[in-house]
Amino acid sequence: MRQIILLLLLLNSIDLAGQPTVTEFPDIDRSLIRLWTGSFDPLYEDCIEEIKYLKETWEYTKCVLPERPSEHFLFDEFLVDVDYYIETIQSACAQSKKLNVRKYSYHLLHEFRNMRECTGRRIYILDEYIELYDVYEELHETIYDPMFGLLEWFEFKGLVEGFREKLDRINAFEEDENLEMKLYRNSDEYKFYLGNLESCFLNFEQSLESGYQSDFELPCDELGQSMRAIILGYSDMCMLHDL
Repeated sequence: MRQIILLLLLLNSIDLAGQPTVTEFPDIDRSLIRLWTGSFDPLYEDCIEEIKYLKETWEYTKCVLPERPSEHFLFDEFLVDVDYYIETIQSACAQSKKLNVRKYSYHLLHEFRNMRECTGRRIYILDEYIELYDVYEELHETIYDPMFGLLEWFEFKGLVEGFREKLDRINAFEEDENLEMKLYRNSDEYKFYLGNLESCFLNFEQSLESGYQSDFELPCDELGQSMRAIILGYSDMCMLHDL
């Protein structure tokens, strides 16, 4: 059954002109996101099975990749890097090193994002969400740093405002420009996740009014959880849509 699913995914990566679409692989994205989000869950036990599926999918996927998707992209190095990091994640899964699973699966999400950026593909909503999470990561690191990241308060508030602006930008994308986003927005799952994200962000903003750094931590953690949920939900939807 798994072989059939992989074959369908590869056939779906061929466009109407018979040319491989070499930048969007929702099946790979989904596995990486499941590994990444799972690493935050102490009860997550599917790491070994997920990385096995990812490794198999990547081996099949390489069969449809042209030698040079773009003259502006170091494709050979990309292939080597993906092979290396998948092996590294597999080793981390085998040793139950969840922090390494988290680190390298998130890194690979950025590797694929960089490929899409260099090859000039259409807006890919997952990449927008990952960029938003990067802003969140900076907020999180600042809040948990005893030195507050050496930021002035106005600089920190700038990060918060940047998060809000980025989220608004994602929500403002025209649905006609992205079918996956249209499907996701119309789902009850998305409406629930978005409502939770907005609520968590509001709680986070309100926590800042106290001016005490320790008061920011729990609302910040809850914001991160809601972010990962909406990203996982989007990748699941894209996978189902592609099948």
